[in-house]
Amino acid sequence: MIRDALGKLDEDKRLVFALKVFQQQSYEEIALITGFSIAKLKTDLHRARAEMRRLLRPYLEVSDEMS
Repeated sequence: MIRDALGKLDEDKRLVFALKVFQQQSYEEIALITGFSIAKLKTDLHRARAEMRRLLRPYLEVSDEMS
C-alpha cells in the first residue's frame, strides 16, 4: 500500500519524502543531495505528507474499524 501510494507522488515529492521519512536526512543533507532549496524541500514534503495521508486514509480507516 505504501509503495503504491509513493508511486503516485511526483518524482520530486517522492524523493524528498523518502529521504526525510525513511532515511531520516536533515533538510540540509537533502538540499545537498537534490540541489533543491530548503524552502522547496519543506513545501514538497508538506504536500507529499498530505498526499500520502489522503492516499492511505482508506486503509487506515478499515484497520481502525477492525480494532
